[in-house]
Amino acid sequence: RLLVENDIKEQALATIRSDTITTLQRKEFIKAMIKKCRERKDKFCCHCGSFNGKVREEKVMRLFHERYTKKNYDEIEEYRESFKNAIEYNEKHNQKFQIEKYINKTFEELHANIVLELFKRVTPEDCEVIGVKKPERFIVTTVLVPP
Repeated sequence: RLLVENDIKEQALATIRSDTITTLQRKEFIKAMIKKCRERKDKFCCHCGSFNGKVREEKVMRLFHERYTKKNYDEIEEYRESFKNAIEYNEKHNQKFQIEKYINKTFEELHANIVLELFKRVTPEDCEVIGVKKPERFIVTTVLVPP
C-alpha cells in the first residue's frame, strides 16, 4: 500500500482521472505523489500499522529490508526473544561469538519471489496513483529460449 492516507489518495485519483489535465501535468502530478510518499517521516502504514523500513541494494540485485529498528520497538523485542536460548547457551559455554552485537544490524533479504508477491498485492488504485499499470511485470518470470 502507499504510505498516504485514503483521503489524499482519493484526491490524487480524482486529479489523475480528470479530463481537464494534460498528459504532462498528469506525469508531474504522479512524480509529486511519489515524492510525497518517499518524504513521509512516519514510516508506519496508515492502513495496517506495520513498520515500513528502508530497502537498500547491496552488491548486484540483492535487496535488503530494514525491518527491525528502534522505531519498531514491539517487533524488535519479539525478534530478540527468539534468540534468547542462543544467547543463554553462548553465555553458559563461554562462546566467543556474541549474538547481541549483531541483532540490531539485522536485515531481511528480499528475494525475487518475495518482491513478486509484494508487487502482485499492489492495488489497482495505488498503481494508478504511482503511474504503473502492472508492477509484477518488473520481475522477469519467463525467459524465451530459441529452439
